[in-house]
Amino acid sequence: ARDGRDGGGGAGESLDEFREEIFSVGTLGALNYIIRGLREMPGRKSVVLFSDGFEIFNTDNQSTRVLEALRRLTDLANRASVVVYTLDARGLATVGLTAADNTQGLTADQLAQRLSDRRAKLINTQDGMNYLAQQTGGFFVRNTNDLAGGVRRILEDQKGYYLIGYRPDADTFDS
Repeated sequence: ARDGRDGGGGAGESLDEFREEIFSVGTLGALNYIIRGLREMPGRKSVVLFSDGFEIFNTDNQSTRVLEALRRLTDLANRASVVVYTLDARGLATVGLTAADNTQGLTADQLAQRLSDRRAKLINTQDGMNYLAQQTGGFFVRNTNDLAGGVRRILEDQKGYYLIGYRPDADTFDS
């Protein structure tokens, strides 16, 4: 199995991937709702998303639901002047063997494949949050157990922003 558990596969794994995809689209839909609410407020707004990540691309399934929802969300956020900051709530992730892993009966190749799948899963789930933050002007806080430090970095990023506007006379653009 991809997450390091024994057994399973086939239909059960496909169901898990579909469930993850639906949860990801649901999370992005909730953010969409929040950003729509912020749209009418003046100035630069910020949203902070704490998440365990979501995959943009699913290599086994050619579905583009998450990617489409992500593109709609970033477009809406940019039009509404909303910056999204993302934090990986998993903290510092380990992709090596842990005491919870049952390696009994696995060959060296199977063990290497399991660790490779675990690394790929971590990277893929972080890619979605990184993309969301970068496309909206925020940043992604990952691989740290100091979430308070990540929030502090986000708050410090809020300082120093200002809006400069200029409105020319009405007759400037008259033909």
